[in-house]
Amino acid sequence: MTPPRIHGTKTLYEAEYIQVLEDDLEFSNGTRKKWHYAVLSGGEGVAVCALTRNRELILVKEYRGAVRDYILRVPAGFSGGEDPKEAAARELEEEVGLRPRKVALMGTSRPTNGSFRGLFIYIMLAEDLEEGTLKREPGEEDMEVYRVPLEKAYAMAENLEIEDPDSIVAILTLKKHLSNVC
Repeated sequence: MTPPRIHGTKTLYEAEYIQVLEDDLEFSNGTRKKWHYAVLSGGEGVAVCALTRNRELILVKEYRGAVRDYILRVPAGFSGGEDPKEAAARELEEEVGLRPRKVALMGTSRPTNGSFRGLFIYIMLAEDLEEGTLKREPGEEDMEVYRVPLEKAYAMAENLEIEDPDSIVAILTLKKHLSNVC
C-alpha cells in the first residue's frame, strides 16, 4: 500500500506536552481527507523495567489526569534527546529512589491508535539496583512504589490489571527478553 500524500499539516492547538494537528491527505485513489490527531510532544521516552535481586518488578501508582484516576505502571518519562540508558537511570531514581548499576535496551515501541501519537519509547531493563535519591517532580508527590513478583507482574499485564499500554508492552517485552536470555 502506498501511504497518502500529505499536502500540508496545520497545528490546531498546542500546550506544554501536546499538540492537536490536522493533515490534508490525498489517498492513492484520489480521495482527499482531513485527518486530526494529537501528538505528545517531546519525541522520545523511556519505559523502565526495574528488577530487584528477588525477581520483583518495580511498579508505581500515579494519578493520570486523562483518565482521572490512579494507574499502575512501570517507571517512565521523557528522554528529550538524552541517551536512553541515562534517561532510564534518571527516571528510576527520580520516581522510585533507586539507581541501577546495569541498564540495557530490550526494544522499542511506537504507540498510536490512529488519533494519537505518543512518544517513541525505548524499553529498558534496569538491574543491580541500589539506593539513590528520590527527586519527584511537582504532581508526583503522592506516587506509590510497589515491588511485584515477576510472574505476578506478567499475569497483571496479560489480564489488563495494568491499564497503561506502554507498561503492558514493556512488561511483555521483558518477558520475551528474559525467556531468550535464560
